[in-house]
Order: sequence, then C-alpha cells, then structure tokens
Amino acid sequence: MKRYVSMAAAGLLAAGFAAAGTASAGSEPSGDPAADAEAAAERVAPYLEPVTEIPVTEPLDAVPEPGRKVYWLEGNIQSILPITGGFEAATAALGWDLTTITYDPADPQGPNAAMQQAVDAGADYIAISGQPVSAIEQALAAAKAAEIPVFAMFGENVSDPETGIVGVVGGLDLTADNAERLGDFMIAESGGEADILIVNVPDFTILAYAEEVLTTHLDENCGACEYETLEGTISDMASGALSGQIVSYLQTHPETTDIYLAIGDMALGLPESIEAAGIDTDARILGGVPNVDQIQSLIDGTTDAWMTLPRVSAAWQMVDGMARYDLGMDVSVSEAVPMRPIYTPDNVPSPAEDYAGVEGYEDQWKALWGVE
Repeated sequence: MKRYVSMAAAGLLAAGFAAAGTASAGSEPSGDPAADAEAAAERVAPYLEPVTEIPVTEPLDAVPEPGRKVYWLEGNIQSILPITGGFEAATAALGWDLTTITYDPADPQGPNAAMQQAVDAGADYIAISGQPVSAIEQALAAAKAAEIPVFAMFGENVSDPETGIVGVVGGLDLTADNAERLGDFMIAESGGEADILIVNVPDFTILAYAEEVLTTHLDENCGACEYETLEGTISDMASGALSGQIVSYLQTHPETTDIYLAIGDMALGLPESIEAAGIDTDARILGGVPNVDQIQSLIDGTTDAWMTLPRVSAAWQMVDGMARYDLGMDVSVSEAVPMRPIYTPDNVPSPAEDYAGVEGYEDQWKALWGVE
C-alpha cells in the first residue's frame, strides 16, 4: 500500500520527496501481516547463507589469443571503483591489455565521450557499467560500425546485436532480484507491517527500475506495508546531502520502520547524522551494493542489512564473456545471475572489506579458462 504525501507537506515535496509506486495488477497479499512476513522470510532465507560457487560452470573451448585490447569505462563513484581491480586481474590472467577510461557519470556527455575515446583508440572490446543505451547511443553506433563488441554490466541493457551490446552481466534480472529480496527482508523483519522510506537517485535509470520493482513487490506481498520515496541527485549522494534529507524526514515521520537505500553511496554519513540529530528511532537501515563503510557499519551495529554485489568477480564474468565471444562460443553462458549473500550484523565477516565474490573466485575462473 502506498502512502501519498499530503498537500500540507509541500515543503518536503520541494526538497525532493514524492509518493511511491503504483498498485500492481499481479498477485495479492494474504491480508494477514504475519502470513506475509512468514512467506517473505522463506524467500529471503537462502540469501542469509554463505555462497561458494561462481555462476558459470562451462569451461572455455581453448585459451584465447593474448594481446586483446580491452577498454573499461569507469564511472568515478565509489560503487563502481572496485570493478576496476577485477578487470585488471582478469585481463592479466588471459594476457590481455586493459585501458581504463574514467568519466563523470553526473556529466550527461561523460559516458558517450568515454566510449568514443575507446572506439577511436581501436579497442577490441569495450566494457561499461550502469549506463542505458540512451547515454551512449552515438558512441555505441560508432563501436558497432567499427565492429567493436560492447559489454555492459549492472544496468537495464540486454544483449542486442542491433545496438551493438553483445553481452550483459548483472542486468535486469539481478536488479529485480536484489530489490525483491531486500523487500522481503523488510516485510519479514517488520512482521508484515513495514513503514518504509525508499531513498533513490533516479538519474541512474537502473535505480529507477529497482524502485519500481521494489514497490510492485511490496504491493503484491505486503498488504499492511506503506512506503514513500525520497529522490535525490547524484550530487546529493556524492556530497552526503541525502543524509540530511533523510534526517529531516525521520523527524516528522517517527513511525518509519525501514530506510531503504538503493546503493551504499547513499548512506554516506547517515548513521552519524541520525545520532547527531538526537533522533530516537528504531528504523532499520539497509540497501544494496555496500561499500567498505557499510560493511563496517554492520560490524558496528549501526546499519541492519546490505545485499552484496560481487563487483570484482563480475568483472571476471564479463571478461569470461569476451573470451567466449573471441572463441566463437555462446556468450549468453556468461550472463548467469550470481548468487550473493545479504549481510547482517549476524553474518557479516570481520574485518570489513568489499565483497569481491565467493571465496576463491579467481581460481574458479582461471580453472574454466585453462590458465594459471
């Protein structure tokens, strides 16, 4: 059930709050909060257990030729940066050459310009994360004309020869699963009566999609749940301004049970801001794509749950797709959705570090490739 912000809250609307979600025409909640919570707990339970295997099991037919030129387009926000190390290690394992081009995702021309630079440099393969076709349309057409395969990760893109994107890692299925399982966590932990603040930056269209999936899932699976959204900008996220907006919301909405953050970057300074404001709240803080700070916050007990993302191993998975393309194999094998754990204070490893992937992921990928 969505809760609309009233006209009396015009000041909050001006600050970026909006009503969330649309009623779903799909399945209906049970009408019993306890039953909704029990069903959600069953769905989320496997994600609270350790994961041990990479998502691809089919070996390469051969080791690809060395020397391929891979260009990785790195958006300079914290959630993207760990991926770079994965590309460095994976390309080195195959004897390929990596060039990283960094761009500002807040600049509408940034991703397209970065891709065009890779095309002009004569890349053999191009990789990009989190950008829709509309943001790279011109350069993508140039890459296709130059017969340079483009691989995309963590976005709403799909493999489509017409656009020139030949492989996708962590696409819509992964995003939807993340949103639904975190929704289940909130339903379960609240006893089927969650009152949720959804914090998002819709400038990233994939995050807007995640919000749509989450609200639909809540409508379909939790009759007593309510939610509103706070929509910020990339600049708000990078500066930590979102934390102040969340604090303002909590001061007028003490009934809030959960604060959902689409990615860990949005949590910058949040626990500290809540404490500094002297707000007495039991609202859970949770979300997706945690950085080291969010992992540490679980250890410290200042946040409650984070859906991990194997960003480093995902780079290996994308290079796996490039290798299969290079060998004329089925690239779709590399698009398998990886299983990944939800960390809570009860299961988070210590000391804090980015979740790179399952233990021994590098050796598992190398074994598939026939390299050491």
